[in-house]
Amino acid sequence: MNGPGPRLPPILRPAAAAAALLALLLPALGLPAGGANDPAPPPPADPSGRVRFDHARHAAHQPDCSACHRPTPPETAPGAATPAPDFERPREADCTGCHPFERPAPGPRTATADPEVCALCHPVDAAGRLALPAVAPRFPALAFDHRRHEDAAGAPCTACHDPARIAGGVPPPMTRCMTCHDDALEGGCARCHLHDARGRLTLRRPGRPELRPPAWMGDLAHVEDFARQHGVPARTRRDVCASCHEPSFCEGCHLGEAIERRFHPAGWLSAHGPASRGADLDCNTCHRGQETCLSCHRRAGLTLDSPRLGRDVPRGSSVHGESWALRPELHAREARRNLGSCVSCHTGRDCVTCHAVVRPHGPDWNQRCSGLLATSPQTCAACHTRRPDCR
Repeated sequence: MNGPGPRLPPILRPAAAAAALLALLLPALGLPAGGANDPAPPPPADPSGRVRFDHARHAAHQPDCSACHRPTPPETAPGAATPAPDFERPREADCTGCHPFERPAPGPRTATADPEVCALCHPVDAAGRLALPAVAPRFPALAFDHRRHEDAAGAPCTACHDPARIAGGVPPPMTRCMTCHDDALEGGCARCHLHDARGRLTLRRPGRPELRPPAWMGDLAHVEDFARQHGVPARTRRDVCASCHEPSFCEGCHLGEAIERRFHPAGWLSAHGPASRGADLDCNTCHRGQETCLSCHRRAGLTLDSPRLGRDVPRGSSVHGESWALRPELHAREARRNLGSCVSCHTGRDCVTCHAVVRPHGPDWNQRCSGLLATSPQTCAACHTRRPDCR
Protein backbone atom coordinates (compact mmCIF):
# COMPACT_ATOMS: atom_id res chain seq x y z
CA MET A 1 0.00 0.00 0.00
CA ASN A 2 1.42 3.31 -0.99
CA GLY A 3 1.86 6.04 1.60
CA PRO A 4 -0.11 9.25 1.55
CA GLY A 5 0.85 11.74 -1.10
CA PRO A 6 2.44 15.09 -0.35
CA ARG A 7 0.24 17.42 1.67
CA LEU A 8 -0.68 20.77 0.15
CA PRO A 9 0.48 23.90 1.94
CA PRO A 10 -2.35 25.50 3.96
CA ILE A 11 -2.53 28.48 1.63
CA LEU A 12 -3.27 26.25 -1.37
CA ARG A 13 -5.86 23.97 0.26
CA PRO A 14 -8.86 26.32 -0.34
CA ALA A 15 -7.93 26.53 -4.01
CA ALA A 16 -7.76 22.74 -4.31
CA ALA A 17 -11.10 22.37 -2.54
CA ALA A 18 -12.63 24.98 -4.83
CA ALA A 19 -11.31 23.12 -7.87
CA ALA A 20 -12.82 19.85 -6.64
CA LEU A 21 -16.15 21.52 -5.91
CA LEU A 22 -16.10 23.12 -9.36
CA ALA A 23 -15.56 19.71 -10.96
CA LEU A 24 -18.69 18.41 -9.19
CA LEU A 25 -20.84 21.42 -10.09
CA LEU A 26 -20.02 21.69 -13.79
CA PRO A 27 -22.08 18.63 -14.87
CA ALA A 28 -25.03 19.87 -12.81
CA LEU A 29 -24.88 23.17 -14.69
CA GLY A 30 -24.84 21.38 -18.03
CA LEU A 31 -21.22 22.39 -18.66
CA PRO A 32 -18.43 19.97 -19.69
CA ALA A 33 -16.26 18.90 -16.79
CA GLY A 34 -13.37 17.67 -18.93
CA GLY A 35 -10.95 14.90 -18.07
CA ALA A 36 -7.38 13.76 -18.37
CA ASN A 37 -7.83 12.67 -21.97
CA ASP A 38 -10.25 15.44 -22.97
CA PRO A 39 -9.30 18.67 -21.21
CA ALA A 40 -11.72 21.56 -21.59
CA PRO A 41 -10.18 24.45 -23.51
CA PRO A 42 -9.40 27.48 -21.36
CA PRO A 43 -11.73 30.44 -21.76
CA PRO A 44 -10.45 33.15 -24.09
CA ALA A 45 -8.72 36.21 -22.69
CA ASP A 46 -10.81 39.33 -22.37
CA PRO A 47 -9.90 42.37 -24.54
CA SER A 48 -7.42 43.60 -21.90
CA GLY A 49 -5.45 40.34 -22.16
CA ARG A 50 -5.29 40.13 -18.35
CA VAL A 51 -8.17 37.76 -17.59
CA ARG A 52 -9.29 34.41 -19.03
CA PHE A 53 -12.98 34.97 -19.03
CA ASP A 54 -16.15 33.81 -20.80
CA HIS A 55 -18.54 36.76 -20.82
CA ALA A 56 -21.49 34.86 -22.30
CA ARG A 57 -21.32 32.16 -19.61
CA HIS A 58 -21.24 34.73 -16.80
CA ALA A 59 -24.04 36.78 -18.33
CA ALA A 60 -26.25 33.70 -18.48
CA HIS A 61 -26.01 33.28 -14.70
CA GLN A 62 -25.98 36.99 -13.78
CA PRO A 63 -28.13 39.04 -16.18
CA ASP A 64 -27.64 42.25 -14.17
CA CYS A 65 -24.57 43.83 -15.79
CA SER A 66 -24.12 46.29 -12.91
CA ALA A 67 -23.37 43.38 -10.57
CA CYS A 68 -19.87 43.31 -12.08
CA HIS A 69 -19.58 46.54 -14.07
CA ARG A 70 -19.46 49.59 -11.84
CA PRO A 71 -18.54 53.17 -12.71
CA THR A 72 -15.17 54.65 -11.87
CA PRO A 73 -15.38 58.47 -12.27
CA PRO A 74 -12.33 59.80 -14.15
CA GLU A 75 -10.57 63.12 -13.71
CA THR A 76 -10.88 65.80 -16.39
CA ALA A 77 -9.38 69.19 -17.13
CA PRO A 78 -11.35 72.27 -16.04
CA GLY A 79 -13.90 73.26 -18.66
CA ALA A 80 -13.57 70.02 -20.62
CA ALA A 81 -16.29 67.45 -21.12
CA THR A 82 -16.45 64.72 -18.49
CA PRO A 83 -16.02 61.26 -20.04
CA ALA A 84 -18.43 58.46 -19.32
CA PRO A 85 -17.60 56.38 -16.23
CA ASP A 86 -15.54 53.31 -17.06
CA PHE A 87 -17.97 50.39 -16.97
CA GLU A 88 -15.72 48.24 -19.12
CA ARG A 89 -13.42 46.47 -16.68
CA PRO A 90 -14.60 45.03 -13.35
CA ARG A 91 -12.10 45.09 -10.51
CA GLU A 92 -10.87 42.01 -8.69
CA ALA A 93 -13.19 42.79 -5.77
CA ASP A 94 -16.15 42.46 -8.14
CA CYS A 95 -15.04 38.92 -8.99
CA THR A 96 -14.30 37.73 -5.46
CA GLY A 97 -17.90 38.34 -4.41
CA CYS A 98 -18.77 35.12 -6.24
CA HIS A 99 -15.27 33.60 -6.60
CA PRO A 100 -13.54 33.93 -3.21
CA PHE A 101 -9.93 32.80 -2.92
CA GLU A 102 -7.06 33.11 -0.49
CA ARG A 103 -4.36 35.41 -1.83
CA PRO A 104 -0.78 34.07 -1.58
CA ALA A 105 1.60 35.71 0.86
CA PRO A 106 3.30 38.92 -0.36
CA GLY A 107 6.20 38.20 -2.65
CA PRO A 108 7.03 37.83 -6.35
CA ARG A 109 3.83 37.61 -8.37
CA THR A 110 4.26 34.18 -9.97
CA ALA A 111 1.98 31.29 -10.71
CA THR A 112 4.66 28.60 -10.48
CA ALA A 113 3.56 27.41 -7.01
CA ASP A 114 0.19 26.14 -8.21
CA PRO A 115 -1.32 27.34 -11.52
CA GLU A 116 -4.75 26.48 -10.18
CA VAL A 117 -4.53 29.47 -7.84
CA CYS A 118 -3.78 32.24 -10.35
CA ALA A 119 -3.89 30.68 -13.79
CA LEU A 120 -7.52 29.70 -13.30
CA CYS A 121 -8.34 33.31 -14.22
CA HIS A 122 -5.11 34.91 -15.46
CA PRO A 123 -2.85 34.04 -18.42
CA VAL A 124 0.61 32.63 -17.75
CA ASP A 125 3.72 32.31 -19.91
CA ALA A 126 5.59 29.13 -20.85
CA ALA A 127 7.46 29.17 -17.54
CA GLY A 128 4.24 29.34 -15.55
CA ARG A 129 4.66 32.96 -14.54
CA LEU A 130 1.80 35.44 -14.70
CA ALA A 131 1.76 37.28 -18.03
CA LEU A 132 -0.29 40.42 -17.43
CA PRO A 133 0.11 43.12 -20.09
CA ALA A 134 0.01 46.75 -19.05
CA VAL A 135 -3.39 48.30 -19.57
CA ALA A 136 -4.08 51.99 -20.18
CA PRO A 137 -7.30 53.55 -18.87
CA ARG A 138 -10.13 52.78 -21.28
CA PHE A 139 -12.66 55.48 -20.52
CA PRO A 140 -15.14 55.74 -23.38
CA ALA A 141 -14.57 58.73 -25.66
CA LEU A 142 -18.02 60.06 -24.85
CA ALA A 143 -19.54 62.41 -22.29
CA PHE A 144 -22.61 60.69 -20.94
CA ASP A 145 -23.98 58.96 -17.86
CA HIS A 146 -24.70 55.23 -18.04
CA ARG A 147 -27.01 55.29 -15.04
CA ARG A 148 -28.97 58.25 -16.35
CA HIS A 149 -29.52 56.52 -19.69
CA GLU A 150 -30.59 53.32 -17.97
CA ASP A 151 -33.07 55.12 -15.69
CA ALA A 152 -34.49 57.35 -18.44
CA ALA A 153 -34.92 54.58 -21.00
CA GLY A 154 -35.92 51.86 -18.56
CA ALA A 155 -34.13 49.40 -20.81
CA PRO A 156 -31.55 46.70 -20.06
CA CYS A 157 -27.91 47.09 -21.02
CA THR A 158 -28.49 44.91 -24.07
CA ALA A 159 -30.69 47.66 -25.55
CA CYS A 160 -27.41 49.34 -26.51
CA HIS A 161 -24.74 46.66 -26.01
CA ASP A 162 -24.63 43.63 -28.28
CA PRO A 163 -23.37 40.64 -26.23
CA ALA A 164 -21.28 39.43 -29.16
CA ARG A 165 -19.55 42.82 -29.41
CA ILE A 166 -19.05 42.99 -25.64
CA ALA A 167 -17.06 39.74 -25.71
CA GLY A 168 -14.70 41.34 -28.23
CA GLY A 169 -14.40 44.60 -26.34
CA VAL A 170 -16.23 46.53 -29.07
CA PRO A 171 -18.46 49.42 -27.90
CA PRO A 172 -21.88 50.06 -29.44
CA PRO A 173 -21.74 51.72 -32.88
CA MET A 174 -22.83 55.33 -33.20
CA THR A 175 -25.82 54.24 -35.28
CA ARG A 176 -27.18 52.50 -32.16
CA CYS A 177 -27.12 55.86 -30.33
CA MET A 178 -28.97 57.50 -33.23
CA THR A 179 -31.89 55.13 -32.66
CA CYS A 180 -33.00 57.43 -29.84
CA HIS A 181 -30.90 60.53 -30.45
CA ASP A 182 -31.87 61.15 -34.07
CA ASP A 183 -31.24 64.90 -33.67
CA ALA A 184 -27.74 64.50 -32.25
CA LEU A 185 -25.96 65.79 -35.36
CA GLU A 186 -27.93 69.02 -35.26
CA GLY A 187 -26.80 69.66 -31.69
CA GLY A 188 -23.10 69.57 -32.63
CA CYS A 189 -20.47 66.89 -32.11
CA ALA A 190 -19.39 68.28 -28.73
CA ARG A 191 -22.82 67.39 -27.38
CA CYS A 192 -21.68 63.79 -26.92
CA HIS A 193 -17.97 63.54 -27.76
CA LEU A 194 -15.16 64.57 -25.44
CA HIS A 195 -13.92 68.10 -26.05
CA ASP A 196 -11.70 70.74 -24.52
CA ALA A 197 -12.81 74.03 -22.99
CA ARG A 198 -12.97 75.63 -26.47
CA GLY A 199 -15.33 72.97 -27.80
CA ARG A 200 -12.73 71.20 -30.00
CA LEU A 201 -13.15 67.43 -29.97
CA THR A 202 -10.51 65.14 -28.49
CA LEU A 203 -9.49 63.23 -31.61
CA ARG A 204 -6.63 61.08 -30.29
CA ARG A 205 -6.59 59.07 -27.07
CA PRO A 206 -4.13 56.37 -25.91
CA GLY A 207 -4.98 52.92 -27.16
CA ARG A 208 -7.84 54.08 -29.39
CA PRO A 209 -8.08 54.85 -33.12
CA GLU A 210 -8.32 58.46 -34.23
CA LEU A 211 -11.85 59.83 -34.12
CA ARG A 212 -13.18 60.36 -37.66
CA PRO A 213 -16.66 60.87 -39.15
CA PRO A 214 -17.99 57.40 -40.11
CA ALA A 215 -18.93 56.37 -43.65
CA TRP A 216 -22.68 56.52 -42.99
CA MET A 217 -22.44 60.31 -42.45
CA GLY A 218 -22.42 60.80 -46.23
CA ASP A 219 -20.47 63.77 -47.57
CA LEU A 220 -19.01 64.41 -44.10
CA ALA A 221 -17.24 61.02 -44.11
CA HIS A 222 -13.47 61.42 -44.46
CA VAL A 223 -13.03 58.96 -47.32
CA GLU A 224 -9.87 58.58 -49.38
CA ASP A 225 -10.49 61.56 -51.70
CA PHE A 226 -12.10 63.79 -49.08
CA ALA A 227 -9.40 66.46 -49.42
CA ARG A 228 -10.61 67.14 -52.98
CA GLN A 229 -14.31 66.53 -52.38
CA HIS A 230 -14.91 68.44 -49.15
CA GLY A 231 -16.13 71.67 -50.73
CA VAL A 232 -19.87 71.13 -50.22
CA PRO A 233 -19.76 70.13 -46.52
CA ALA A 234 -17.19 72.86 -45.85
CA ARG A 235 -19.64 75.45 -47.17
CA THR A 236 -22.83 74.01 -45.70
CA ARG A 237 -21.66 72.38 -42.43
CA ARG A 238 -18.93 74.68 -41.18
CA ASP A 239 -20.12 74.19 -37.60
CA VAL A 240 -19.40 70.46 -37.87
CA CYS A 241 -15.96 71.08 -39.41
CA ALA A 242 -15.13 73.55 -36.63
CA SER A 243 -15.79 70.82 -34.03
CA CYS A 244 -12.42 69.29 -34.93
CA HIS A 245 -10.49 71.75 -37.09
CA GLU A 246 -8.96 75.13 -36.28
CA PRO A 247 -9.19 77.79 -39.05
CA SER A 248 -5.43 77.42 -39.49
CA PHE A 249 -5.98 73.81 -40.59
CA CYS A 250 -7.66 75.04 -43.80
CA GLU A 251 -5.04 77.72 -44.41
CA GLY A 252 -2.36 75.05 -44.50
CA CYS A 253 -3.58 74.21 -48.03
CA HIS A 254 -5.71 77.13 -49.13
CA LEU A 255 -3.01 79.76 -48.48
CA GLY A 256 -0.10 77.67 -49.71
CA GLU A 257 2.15 78.22 -52.71
CA ALA A 258 0.63 77.82 -56.19
CA ILE A 259 -2.71 77.00 -54.62
CA GLU A 260 -4.51 77.43 -57.94
CA ARG A 261 -2.99 74.10 -58.95
CA ARG A 262 -4.15 72.37 -55.76
CA PHE A 263 -7.52 74.00 -55.17
CA HIS A 264 -8.67 75.99 -58.20
CA PRO A 265 -8.91 74.40 -61.67
CA ALA A 266 -6.52 75.27 -64.49
CA GLY A 267 -7.01 78.76 -65.92
CA TRP A 268 -8.79 79.97 -62.79
CA LEU A 269 -7.26 83.46 -62.81
CA SER A 270 -8.66 84.13 -66.27
CA ALA A 271 -12.15 82.82 -65.46
CA HIS A 272 -12.68 83.67 -61.79
CA GLY A 273 -14.66 86.89 -62.37
CA PRO A 274 -18.19 85.43 -62.70
CA ALA A 275 -17.58 82.96 -59.86
CA SER A 276 -16.32 85.67 -57.53
CA ARG A 277 -19.36 87.84 -58.19
CA GLY A 278 -21.75 84.96 -57.58
CA ALA A 279 -20.02 83.52 -54.50
CA ASP A 280 -18.36 86.44 -52.82
CA LEU A 281 -18.54 84.98 -49.32
CA ASP A 282 -16.90 81.75 -50.48
CA CYS A 283 -13.89 83.73 -51.72
CA ASN A 284 -13.65 85.45 -48.35
CA THR A 285 -13.24 82.09 -46.66
CA CYS A 286 -9.59 82.05 -47.79
CA HIS A 287 -8.99 85.46 -49.35
CA ARG A 288 -9.38 87.95 -46.54
CA GLY A 289 -8.97 91.68 -46.88
CA GLN A 290 -9.30 94.01 -49.84
CA GLU A 291 -5.62 93.83 -50.67
CA THR A 292 -5.94 90.24 -51.93
CA CYS A 293 -7.88 91.42 -54.99
CA LEU A 294 -6.37 94.90 -55.35
CA SER A 295 -2.77 93.73 -55.55
CA CYS A 296 -3.51 91.63 -58.64
CA HIS A 297 -6.00 94.00 -60.24
CA ARG A 298 -3.50 96.87 -59.98
CA ARG A 299 -0.94 94.83 -61.89
CA ALA A 300 -3.59 94.08 -64.53
CA GLY A 301 -4.41 97.78 -64.95
CA LEU A 302 -8.01 97.41 -63.73
CA THR A 303 -7.89 99.87 -60.82
CA LEU A 304 -8.00 103.65 -61.11
CA ASP A 305 -4.65 103.96 -59.32
CA SER A 306 -2.88 101.30 -61.40
CA PRO A 307 0.60 102.38 -62.61
CA ARG A 308 -0.25 100.85 -65.99
CA LEU A 309 -2.95 103.44 -66.73
CA GLY A 310 -1.73 105.85 -69.39
CA ARG A 311 1.22 103.65 -70.18
CA ASP A 312 0.09 100.34 -71.67
CA VAL A 313 -3.56 100.59 -70.63
CA PRO A 314 -5.33 103.57 -72.27
CA ARG A 315 -6.86 106.07 -69.87
CA GLY A 316 -10.61 106.17 -70.13
CA SER A 317 -10.89 102.45 -70.79
CA SER A 318 -13.29 100.78 -68.39
CA VAL A 319 -14.54 97.30 -67.66
CA HIS A 320 -17.98 98.80 -67.05
CA GLY A 321 -18.59 100.64 -70.30
CA GLU A 322 -19.80 104.20 -70.86
CA SER A 323 -22.26 105.91 -68.51
CA TRP A 324 -21.83 103.18 -65.89
CA ALA A 325 -21.36 105.60 -63.00
CA LEU A 326 -24.19 107.94 -64.05
CA ARG A 327 -26.99 105.43 -64.49
CA PRO A 328 -28.56 104.41 -61.15
CA GLU A 329 -29.81 101.09 -62.53
CA LEU A 330 -26.18 100.13 -63.16
CA HIS A 331 -23.63 101.55 -60.73
CA ALA A 332 -25.93 102.30 -57.79
CA ARG A 333 -27.79 99.02 -58.01
CA GLU A 334 -24.61 96.93 -58.24
CA ALA A 335 -22.99 98.78 -55.33
CA ARG A 336 -25.95 98.00 -53.10
CA ARG A 337 -26.25 94.40 -54.29
CA ASN A 338 -22.61 93.32 -54.17
CA LEU A 339 -20.26 95.90 -52.71
CA GLY A 340 -17.64 93.21 -52.24
CA SER A 341 -17.23 93.04 -56.01
CA CYS A 342 -16.71 96.82 -56.18
CA VAL A 343 -13.97 96.91 -53.55
CA SER A 344 -11.93 94.30 -55.42
CA CYS A 345 -10.87 97.18 -57.69
CA HIS A 346 -12.03 100.40 -56.02
CA THR A 347 -10.90 102.02 -52.79
CA GLY A 348 -12.86 104.52 -50.74
CA ARG A 349 -11.03 107.37 -52.49
CA ASP A 350 -12.64 106.40 -55.78
CA CYS A 351 -16.12 106.76 -54.28
CA VAL A 352 -15.35 110.09 -52.62
CA THR A 353 -14.32 111.56 -55.98
CA CYS A 354 -17.99 111.76 -56.94
CA HIS A 355 -19.90 111.33 -53.73
CA ALA A 356 -18.14 114.19 -51.94
CA VAL A 357 -20.13 116.63 -54.09
CA VAL A 358 -23.20 114.53 -54.89
CA ARG A 359 -25.35 113.25 -52.05
CA PRO A 360 -25.43 109.45 -52.34
CA HIS A 361 -28.16 108.89 -49.77
CA GLY A 362 -31.85 108.62 -50.45
CA PRO A 363 -34.64 110.40 -48.60
CA ASP A 364 -34.97 109.94 -44.83
CA TRP A 365 -31.43 108.57 -44.64
CA ASN A 366 -30.92 110.16 -41.22
CA GLN A 367 -33.61 107.85 -39.87
CA ARG A 368 -31.86 104.79 -41.34
CA CYS A 369 -28.13 105.41 -41.03
CA SER A 370 -27.57 104.41 -37.40
CA GLY A 371 -26.89 100.77 -38.32
CA LEU A 372 -24.14 101.61 -40.81
CA LEU A 373 -22.61 104.15 -38.43
CA ALA A 374 -22.46 101.55 -35.66
CA THR A 375 -20.93 98.77 -37.76
CA SER A 376 -18.68 100.71 -40.18
CA PRO A 377 -17.93 104.27 -39.00
CA GLN A 378 -14.91 104.47 -41.31
CA THR A 379 -17.26 104.38 -44.29
CA CYS A 380 -18.99 107.53 -43.04
CA ALA A 381 -15.67 109.19 -42.21
CA ALA A 382 -14.61 109.00 -45.86
CA CYS A 383 -16.94 111.95 -46.54
CA HIS A 384 -18.12 113.30 -43.21
CA THR A 385 -15.74 115.36 -41.09
CA ARG A 386 -18.25 115.38 -38.24
CA ARG A 387 -20.25 112.55 -36.78
CA PRO A 388 -23.44 112.16 -38.87
CA ASP A 389 -26.73 113.01 -37.21
CA CYS A 390 -28.32 109.57 -37.26
CA ARG A 391 -31.53 108.93 -35.36
